[in-house]
Amino acid sequence: SDLLSKLSSFLHRFQVPGMYRKHIWKLLLDVMDANEDSDPFVSTQQTLHCKDIRRALQLMLYIDDNTTPSKQLVLMFFLEFSELDINIDKQFQTNEVKDLMVISDVLVKEFIDDKNKLDDSIDEMYWLFRNLISSVRLNFFALIDCYEKFVNGLAQEDKSLHHHLVKTGIIRVQPNSTAINGAKRDYKKYNISNYRPIITWFVRFYAGIIDHHCLIRIFDRVVGALIHGSRPFAVLGSVGKAILSHFRTDLLDLNTYEDIAKRLLSPLTLEQSEQVITKALSP
Repeated sequence: SDLLSKLSSFLHRFQVPGMYRKHIWKLLLDVMDANEDSDPFVSTQQTLHCKDIRRALQLMLYIDDNTTPSKQLVLMFFLEFSELDINIDKQFQTNEVKDLMVISDVLVKEFIDDKNKLDDSIDEMYWLFRNLISSVRLNFFALIDCYEKFVNGLAQEDKSLHHHLVKTGIIRVQPNSTAINGAKRDYKKYNISNYRPIITWFVRFYAGIIDHHCLIRIFDRVVGALIHGSRPFAVLGSVGKAILSHFRTDLLDLNTYEDIAKRLLSPLTLEQSEQVITKALSP
């Protein structure tokens, strides 16, 4: 709709005031319809749906009063989409689930502020989390394409650093997956383990890397761009370039896969995050 297009453009150009973020995300992620008349009914059905899912998880002894909101959101998502493994502990040790957990952490930190109404807040957050992850999965081919363009761009713009990252195994030279599988859009068909550790930046939208105060601006950009399905993850490449530029000297001084991977996946300070985001988001 025209309203969603305007909101998308706004998120691309400006920082969203915190008090309006939840409402804007709900509209863009199709959690809430712009038609206010339908909202109370939809909201009630969503709440009932969440309570059914959480009750089922409680009966299966997967969640209790000590389960963190972040983990509850991920478990609810897995149950609804039939992705729960028998061995939950083992499942939550996989990189794929860790990716979801850090994204869930971002939503909890940003939007859950009333601990006295935690259950209601989790139900409300679930739909944002659910629709965000579902939209990302539908556009997963574009995320992989963004990563590959980022790597190819690095090879052209900074041959020394690219060579160093290839030599140490951080970047593995391989056929372009989106060129070979242009029609492949099922995220489950992609094995992204060969793209780690750098792909971890992309699939987590830099959660756990960029300080939260700056990170939420990246999430705003992604959420705003998803509705168009055209280059929804372009901002991720820009942030990646800014991080590599910021730590270029440090990276060239490190000579093992383990040391470089640790540097790439270490959290940035608020000051470092601000410098990176300013550079990445500048026109």
